[in-house]
Amino acid sequence: MEAVEPVIRKANEWRAKEVPAMRQTIKARYHDGVLQPLEPLTLADEAEVHITVDTGITVSAEEILQHAARVYHGLTAEDVAEVEAIALDRQHFFREPAA
Repeated sequence: MEAVEPVIRKANEWRAKEVPAMRQTIKARYHDGVLQPLEPLTLADEAEVHITVDTGITVSAEEILQHAARVYHGLTAEDVAEVEAIALDRQHFFREPAA
């Protein structure tokens, strides 16, 4: 029994440690609201995962500026000035923590 105790102690130490997460990068297709893997996954059935989506689509600086310019489309000069004043007033973005 004494010979087994060090093994049990080591096993308990191992269980207490965090095991690094498995990371797997695959291609998938989004269809009808579902991501469909295009490659096999090494996951247990019903496993929960975290997903980061990278579309691989690049957008030029010109396209970004064109989209930004559309934000004010249809607003009067007064409306634009009000929106910009609110955006530049930092007190609207940071609230004091609740006591």
